[in-house]
Amino acid sequence: MKLAYLRQQLNEKFVKLKFLQKIELFLLPFFLLVLFVFLHENIKKEQSIKVSKEIIKPKLSLQIIDKNLFTSSFTNFCKSNNITIISLNKLQKKVRLQIFTNMKKIIKSLNFIENLSSNSFIEELNIKNKEEFFTATILVDLSKNYRFKKRVLKDNSFNFLVEKKVKELEKIEAVIFDYEYKQNKWHKKEEDEGY
Repeated sequence: MKLAYLRQQLNEKFVKLKFLQKIELFLLPFFLLVLFVFLHENIKKEQSIKVSKEIIKPKLSLQIIDKNLFTSSFTNFCKSNNITIISLNKLQKKVRLQIFTNMKKIIKSLNFIENLSSNSFIEELNIKNKEEFFTATILVDLSKNYRFKKRVLKDNSFNFLVEKKVKELEKIEAVIFDYEYKQNKWHKKEEDEGY
């Protein structure tokens, strides 16, 4: 009985609404659904990746390799790490790779490419998200010798972050409201007549 009465009241209120208000009420669930889907997709894409310390360690090789040796060593690396190679194209002194795996293995493969030899250099990198896995397109340049640049870039010493230089200040004086700090003690400020 009460349910029928409430339904009748809602029906009367709906009939009294203007045309634009009826459209707003009709479209409101669709807007909420689109908002929910949009926010859910963005939250899904913003996943944090914890990179282990072994991935970041540089292992620089000073040998210069050609594209055949590079492709064979990279395919062996992908087989040992369960990385799917979608395509592997040899260009003039460049190699274009397309792999399909999770983000941690992509980072591991990028580290492998950079540290494989002194002439391997990642020129382009494009990563696309497909649900839990990613597709990475990598263009590797094998034409120049980047040995000296890589040494500078991959210097593993961060001593400047560890060493903290502490300086003791001998004379600190401060005035805060009615108090002043002199000779390592707080004192009530005396009225100065010099203003």
